[in-house]
Amino acid sequence: MIYVRLFNQMKKIPVISFLLIVLISSLTLVIITRQRTAPIVSSFCKEGYVSLSEDGMNFLFDTGANMTIFYADTMPESFYYLNSLVVKDISGNQIPAKRIFSFYPTFGLMRGNLRTVCLLPRKYQWGGYNGIIGTDFIDNCNWLIDFKKGKVYSDSLSVEKKADLSIHYEKDNGLYCADFEIDGIKCTRILIDTGYDRSDFMFRIPELNQMHGIRFCKEDSCYGVAGNGYPIKIYQKPYGNINGKRFANVTYAASDSRNIVGILFFKRFSFIVWNTKEQVIECFL
Repeated sequence: MIYVRLFNQMKKIPVISFLLIVLISSLTLVIITRQRTAPIVSSFCKEGYVSLSEDGMNFLFDTGANMTIFYADTMPESFYYLNSLVVKDISGNQIPAKRIFSFYPTFGLMRGNLRTVCLLPRKYQWGGYNGIIGTDFIDNCNWLIDFKKGKVYSDSLSVEKKADLSIHYEKDNGLYCADFEIDGIKCTRILIDTGYDRSDFMFRIPELNQMHGIRFCKEDSCYGVAGNGYPIKIYQKPYGNINGKRFANVTYAASDSRNIVGILFFKRFSFIVWNTKEQVIECFL
């Protein structure tokens, strides 16, 4: 009796399997379609950070964040609670947060794309930004950032001429790290952080002490996700040789945490093409 039932069930398995395959394939196609980020063309202030704007919302383009952040005191429409987590920023601040997700967000740059984002209370909002676009979002596209025009494009346009400088990077926990040679000194695993704009580079004290010819320039403050600044010292060198290219007035900051190359270094170029698939940044003077 048991074996008969099993045999009869086995005859039904191919039909059931076929139906399941069709259903799963259909759902997968819908999800993949929704995950594709629509082409983005956005303007940003040439004197400030790179940002992406849509529907009256402005998001900081920040490769120093491995997760996209949204500032709100209540759950955005169409999003659901996933779990709690702690966010740590460049200043070392640890902030309780929530991870939320949506199959089909209805606002801003996230419209229509399957997203998991980090929700932070508005009290941590800074710079007038509604949120931070992290590498989880940035990795979905290639980017062309035009510093002369103050424009950023996703699915970047092809560029015929050869880049003046190519920076290859690796991923570490979702963040981008690259090796540089600065005045003959090899500096490894430098974090590429477009959300840092106080100097070209930020180095830990031991590495900074290797940079000959630098002089104190000014005191400044560095800000993290929480918007709480901490004091830093900025140093300057009249000329610096970086990856075989000579640059004037290269600036450095002293750090207690990690080594960073910030957006100011990339602003030395007219535009850059950020190829996230090949993990290379092509820089054009």
